[in-house]
Amino acid sequence: MVGQAGSMLPLFAKQSTDRGFLGFTLPASWFQSAIPFFMLLVAPIFAYAWVRLGARLSTPGKFALGLFFAGASFSLMMSVAAAMAGTGVLVSPLWLVAVFFLQACGEVVIGPVAMSAAAEVAPREYVGRVIGLVWLFSALGAGLGAQAVRLGDALPPDYYYLGQGIVALAAAAAMMLFGRRLREAFAIRPASRPIGQPVRESSTAIGPAPH
Repeated sequence: MVGQAGSMLPLFAKQSTDRGFLGFTLPASWFQSAIPFFMLLVAPIFAYAWVRLGARLSTPGKFALGLFFAGASFSLMMSVAAAMAGTGVLVSPLWLVAVFFLQACGEVVIGPVAMSAAAEVAPREYVGRVIGLVWLFSALGAGLGAQAVRLGDALPPDYYYLGQGIVALAAAAAMMLFGRRLREAFAIRPASRPIGQPVRESSTAIGPAPH
């Protein structure tokens, strides 16, 4: 969903946002730097929050929080698109900046937590492969998001953003409802033998048990 920052949202910035600033028209492409900037800004805050919260906030809870940020960003976009529907009035760029801020918060939460969870639940020999799968599914999600952009031509903007927000918020609710089952299903398993370490032979002699 954050991939929308490179497709529909820059188009909204170009066509529907008042980009005038001190007699200068800001290029729509400049808004794409908002998410990286906000990620650098809020990453230390979330890192401090995870340390302070500790085990009080579970991994599914963190995923739910990140999805909530994403859903809130699209809900905000839906409100802005609905308010300007049919009016032709350009909106303040601060609305779009707020949307990018929420998406940056969601990405800062979900990205590191997904990597950490993958490394935590995978057997030691397969940590690299499981982390690779995380990036594989991230690429798959980006591809699906690119295809979803086509719906923007068939749906009114407010309905399009509403659908995105509903999907994200529904996923967040599912994470909250089934978080306990997920924790049980992906419980930390005992550490397996490190790669390259020889198997220790038992010192017990093989033979019939003494009587």
